[in-house]
Amino acid sequence: MKKVVIAVIILCGVVIVAILGTVVSGPSTPESPSSHPEITLVQNSMIAVPADGRVYDWEYESGELEGGIAVLVNGSGAYWVKDNTVYAANGTAKTWSPNLDYSPVGIDFDTVKDSATA
Repeated sequence: MKKVVIAVIILCGVVIVAILGTVVSGPSTPESPSSHPEITLVQNSMIAVPADGRVYDWEYESGELEGGIAVLVNGSGAYWVKDNTVYAANGTAKTWSPNLDYSPVGIDFDTVKDSATA
């Protein structure tokens, strides 16, 4: 019983340290996904990249575009989010997120980049 209590205390300590480390260090990207749910939607769509969680450390920029949100990932993946639906706006995004539909005509890499980096 004593070993179980000690193990639980150690586990709680590890969880607390991990949480505090995240809070203190802040976001590792220019935009915090917690303040931009569209970024989280984009991250969750990226299934064709290594499953080591590194997409959460990538660089995300966003801005308003055509009634939705443009999201530029690492300067090369262009996404557009409207009404909580994510669209791939270029081939890079489609490669990372093969289950997505392409964005409508007129929303492409250039328009996403212009809106996200403005």
